[in-house]
Amino acid sequence: MDEAKKDGLLEQWKKLADKDFSAAKQLATSNNLLLSVFHLQQYYHNLSLLAREADLILELGPTFSDILDNLNPYYIKARYPTYTKQLEEELDKDEVDKLIKMTEDFVLWLNQKMK
Repeated sequence: MDEAKKDGLLEQWKKLADKDFSAAKQLATSNNLLLSVFHLQQYYHNLSLLAREADLILELGPTFSDILDNLNPYYIKARYPTYTKQLEEELDKDEVDKLIKMTEDFVLWLNQKMK
């Protein structure tokens, strides 16, 4: 893939990821925690694809993997009514706010790397 096409693809992944992160923050503010972490998981998933394409995957480190491991169950289970009540009870605002803060820090790092 030529560089211009690759750069365009990376920008598309980043825009898609940014939309998920924006939605996660808005949903957390309105106390819709389950959908907030669902969008956080989607954000990290998209970023992992972006990082792979940008040759940054090895630089992500254990923090990224730990966060994604914690968020992955919300991607699948949040889509099924039999799990939503249990998941909503497990989540608290402080935990979601902490994940959002960690994500904001990660966004700063990623933006620096992508320059």
